[in-house]
Amino acid sequence: MNTYRKIILFCFICFAAIFANESMAQFSFSPSNLLSVSLPRNSLKYDSIHISNNSNDTLLLSWNLLQYDSIGGTYIDFCSSGDCWLGVPAIGNFSPILPGSFGWAGVHFWTGNQLGSNCTVKIFVYQKFHPENGDTLTYFLQTSNTSIIEDFSENQFSIYPNPVSDKLFINYETNDTEIFTINIMDLSGKILKSVKSDLALTEIPLQNIENGIYFLNIRTKHNSIARKIIVSR
Repeated sequence: MNTYRKIILFCFICFAAIFANESMAQFSFSPSNLLSVSLPRNSLKYDSIHISNNSNDTLLLSWNLLQYDSIGGTYIDFCSSGDCWLGVPAIGNFSPILPGSFGWAGVHFWTGNQLGSNCTVKIFVYQKFHPENGDTLTYFLQTSNTSIIEDFSENQFSIYPNPVSDKLFINYETNDTEIFTINIMDLSGKILKSVKSDLALTEIPLQNIENGIYFLNIRTKHNSIARKIIVSR
């Protein structure tokens, strides 16, 4: 038997041993396996379901996407213990959860400007080597009849390019000279860059921002809109 075959056989034996010794884990979801929110139009919120490891061994979990239904410009983006994606990947693995600790299955809820719009996401979370040991998590987003934008159209702002590499441009189509604030935030909500402007066209340099997904929040005196931007070089 050559060296390559020996390595393959060794890896197979190790994997089989791990699988055989992997016991059925005890884990729970809090506050429950359902996360339902109602938000005004043109708004953004992060929330999560905590996954507690109630076993004595490190917990390895995976997920499968079961359903993603979006109506009227609402979106849900998935986050797994610190890693975030646009939308929800069809399959994936959580970071290992140590005994007595917890991970989280979080989402960013996004609403558009259409009344009555909603989004439903269902994922099946299960123990990696025991797919029968799992449960379905459901996320539901409903757009309420109120709005954080009154007498103010989101179409007044044009944001481009997106994805962006070095410079982001924001065009404010208005006859007023109102000062507005532009915040660039990471996925945790930390403000990385803040700019005040009263110009029709504002240029924001992003050379020092790493590749990734960020939040763009624009605030006027009475109103606010939120957008996702992608920095990619």
